[in-house]
Amino acid sequence: MKKPLRQQWYDTILFLMKITVAQIFLAFLFGSLTYATDLTGQGILDKKVTLHVENAELKKVLLEIERITEARFAYSSKIIRVRQKISIDADGKKLADLLNDLLTPLDVSYAVIAGRISLFKTPPTTNSVISEPSDDITSEVVVHTLSGKVTDEGAQSLPGVNI
Repeated sequence: MKKPLRQQWYDTILFLMKITVAQIFLAFLFGSLTYATDLTGQGILDKKVTLHVENAELKKVLLEIERITEARFAYSSKIIRVRQKISIDADGKKLADLLNDLLTPLDVSYAVIAGRISLFKTPPTTNSVISEPSDDITSEVVVHTLSGKVTDEGAQSLPGVNI
């Protein structure tokens, strides 16, 4: 014997509600699991460091910081002068503050990329004047930022062309 139409609709709606509740439960479960893990991206720079170094090469100081904090540095010795002698005295400083004190005078910047601290030369600021002393002639290089739009004879923008 067939169920009445009203009972069939009732069974169908009940089935759809069960599926919906199951989907909401799974979405909540997986959503909460994504927030349950610790984030370590900037946690590297929050570690406390105590370091006393006098007249040592930058490379050795970075190796010592790696040993203390378990952070890893990535740099090119062609760009960063790692044989330069430096001195640093830090008691319980955050790694970010230590790196700022250590690298800013050397014109070196850093960024956390893929769990590593990447070191690179600090780019010159825009619209600044850079003086380079020479023997007889003082030359100045002026850095400007250029921007604009390339148009045709009809004042229409050319697609894919920019400055």
